[in-house]
Amino acid sequence: MIFPKNKSILDLFADQATVIPNETAIVFEEKKITYQELDEKSGRLANYLQQLGVTRETLVPVCLADPLEMVVAIIAILKTGGAYVPVDPEFPVERIAFMISDTAAQVVVSDTRSSTFLAAAADRHIVLCDEQEDQISLSPGITAKQEVIAENLAYVIYTSGSTGMPKGVLIEHRNLVDYVNGLYDTLPLKQCRTYALGATMATDLGNTVLYSSLVLGGTLHLFTKEKFNTVTYIHQYFRTHKIDCLKIVPSHWKSLSLDGKDLLPVKLLILVERHCTPH
Repeated sequence: MIFPKNKSILDLFADQATVIPNETAIVFEEKKITYQELDEKSGRLANYLQQLGVTRETLVPVCLADPLEMVVAIIAILKTGGAYVPVDPEFPVERIAFMISDTAAQVVVSDTRSSTFLAAAADRHIVLCDEQEDQISLSPGITAKQEVIAENLAYVIYTSGSTGMPKGVLIEHRNLVDYVNGLYDTLPLKQCRTYALGATMATDLGNTVLYSSLVLGGTLHLFTKEKFNTVTYIHQYFRTHKIDCLKIVPSHWKSLSLDGKDLLPVKLLILVERHCTPH
């Protein structure tokens, strides 16, 4: 075990932002953001959300087309003491509307490109991170910091609903910390400095890479779904960027082969999906 179980996942990110503020936290296409910049940007959004009434364990659905802004929003919601509810913009409008209603959310976070989500959230207070960017950037940063403890909710993930109505599964900070500890104890993550996330953040699939990178001080490479599934693009990207860790299901791995060549050299760590929701 590398992290104390009484810590929140937010504490672990804050530790990295303090120790390695100038190291690159996220790379997305032409954009890069350091740990300090990620900490400060998420703090400004957190303060903005607090002014709208988001506080301890408030459930906040979040849906952004830009994956970098999605990470910023996730950390911002956690900083308010709230819990995020990740939504894929490709979900059917009926499913999104159900999730928003079921969480009794009053505030949601999105952008102008997520039209299906916006249609489902029309009767809520919508924070548009792209359209309101200037307004949010004027916020002084989080001023009334909530103490987040291990037992607080971190996020709510909804089941597929294939056997009935979707159900929200409540994940606490201690569950996430325990999950990362388990990964660190069983996988060679100490050898990894760069991580690639091609999965949607609306499922638990991406959490292995997302949280391992942010709490271990790595650099997280993000992709749109379209770019990650474009075989020639992703092969070119992985040839020009050193990637140490990728989590992917076997069928997806096979679909990304090019002229018989695997996406990554054998020496790199391939995390095949066989992990359950972190409890």
